[in-house]
Amino acid sequence: MTPTMSLKKVIILFNKSLLMYSTGEPIGTTRYFVTSNGNAICTYTFSLKGVFNNVTEISANGLRNKFYNCTGLTKVSFPELTTINDSGLYQAFYNCTGITGNMSFPKLVTIGQYGLSYGFEGCTGITAAEFPNLSSVGKAGLNNTFYGCTSITSVSFAKLETIAEYGLSSTFGGCINISGAIPFSELTTIGSAGMQSAFSCSTSGNNGITSVSFPKLTSVDTDGLYQAFYNCKGITGSISFPKLTTVGSDGLGDMFYGCTKITALHFKSSSRSVIEASNGYSNKFGATNATIYFDL
Repeated sequence: MTPTMSLKKVIILFNKSLLMYSTGEPIGTTRYFVTSNGNAICTYTFSLKGVFNNVTEISANGLRNKFYNCTGLTKVSFPELTTINDSGLYQAFYNCTGITGNMSFPKLVTIGQYGLSYGFEGCTGITAAEFPNLSSVGKAGLNNTFYGCTSITSVSFAKLETIAEYGLSSTFGGCINISGAIPFSELTTIGSAGMQSAFSCSTSGNNGITSVSFPKLTSVDTDGLYQAFYNCKGITGSISFPKLTTVGSDGLGDMFYGCTKITALHFKSSSRSVIEASNGYSNKFGATNATIYFDL
């Protein structure tokens, strides 16, 4: 039987942990159910906005898989969230194609390992991903998080400093409509495969991203930037790495594959031997039309 409700709030219990979803508007005809162990919620006509107003921290596995494939969910927000622990939002909103608009985490500082891994993969209605205060990403913390979110046009990581292994691996893979500049202004360290294929668009490519920057980056581990901007054809001009001193095997391998409009890559003169010994140097790390300079 499908209940008809006219409510301002829906309260759902998951293993005695109270979660409140404020819609701000009446809910129409709704059908939903929660599995007996509280590990998932499935919906058919779930017209709801998930507002986690007072949540500051999500515990390990806290919302793992909770809203997997809930296509009726239209809005999610975490305005006070500062910490996501291990697997806290793992696949939490996977394939929730009804979610639209900007996905912002305004106070989030730390993401633990697998914290947001696959969190919003396939959410084709999301238009922006913003992490203005995020400082560190743990192992696979944002792995595949927005993979295939083809409506995303802008992303930001204004204060991101460290990325652990696989931290941003394939995070925005297939997001072909991201546009504008993507500065990593505070980033200093990228772990093994930390940004591998992060913005890779292997099929049709991305023509909207115009520039990327890493003014404070000092260390890139094995495969750290491997194919990070694969087929991002709109990147133009010169790109500088003024503080980069350590590069692991394939750390920069094909990071700009298919980016034929890049004209120059600049590195520290004191890092010349490190860069020249890096896999991909002979192919200009994929930017085949660029000239490499050691003049910083």
